[in-house]
Amino acid sequence: MAVGDYKNSVIAFEKAVDLNNSNSVYYNWLGNAFGNRINEVNMLSKMKMAGKIKSSYERAIELDPQNIDPKWGLMQFHTNAPSIAGGDKKTAEELAGEIKKIDPKRGYSAYMQFYRATKKYDMLKKVIDEAIASDPDDMDYMSQLAAYYNDNNEPGRAVEIYRKVLKANPGNVQAAYQLGYLCVNMKEYDMAFDIFEDLINREEIDVGALYQYGRVSAISGDRLDKGIQYMQEYMKHEPTQGNPTHAAAFWRLGLIYEHKGDLEAAIKSMEKSLELDPKYKSAKDDLKRIKEKKY
Repeated sequence: MAVGDYKNSVIAFEKAVDLNNSNSVYYNWLGNAFGNRINEVNMLSKMKMAGKIKSSYERAIELDPQNIDPKWGLMQFHTNAPSIAGGDKKTAEELAGEIKKIDPKRGYSAYMQFYRATKKYDMLKKVIDEAIASDPDDMDYMSQLAAYYNDNNEPGRAVEIYRKVLKANPGNVQAAYQLGYLCVNMKEYDMAFDIFEDLINREEIDVGALYQYGRVSAISGDRLDKGIQYMQEYMKHEPTQGNPTHAAAFWRLGLIYEHKGDLEAAIKSMEKSLELDPKYKSAKDDLKRIKEKKY
């Protein structure tokens, strides 16, 4: 199956549970497959599929109460689904507690995810502080604290913590990305460029950093030639799950060319973006704007 082929994922795991209806792992993956598929169907189908997500995770838990993965999936379902579709915030919080009894670290993460999603920031900070007190050297907890400060409009404190995390563990790619994004939001573009270039220049290149460097060029209007170079390099790779599409890359590339004053190249890039994704609104809007500027 291709990455993102959620329809066939559902079919495959439905067959798996038919062949072995006592396997907790299979039911968990079926719940995951329905969870991915639900965003591709219409509203009526969403309501029906919500029940299948819930029942798949519940069956997985029934078969193996110590299996954390379906508890996590069911927690996410109850956190995000409206009550009419079976979601229940109280149940989600209780599931976080059950996860913590089995695995304290994942339990802390579950509580953090729940409180962040439900915007209970006082409880979120309390759990983060408790987690850090339990293991002050855990950089994942420190990253959560940095994210908390960023979400609460204290970017300076967030930057300080992300730097601490990266000093302790330079290989923490997630922290590097978050610091890079934060620097862009603060218009600290030179720092953002340096962070993403460091990821590019590592022994094993982080392909997503090629795009992010180009993105900073497109936003800031700085380091344009290298921004073009890295964005073109990014498009030599097939986008992996979680990374931007080539349509997004061509759109950003068009903005870089616009900064350089090469409107013809900018238009060609925008048109290529729309060739790949005709519904891409950002490329549509910018293509119209650049054409008006040129002609």
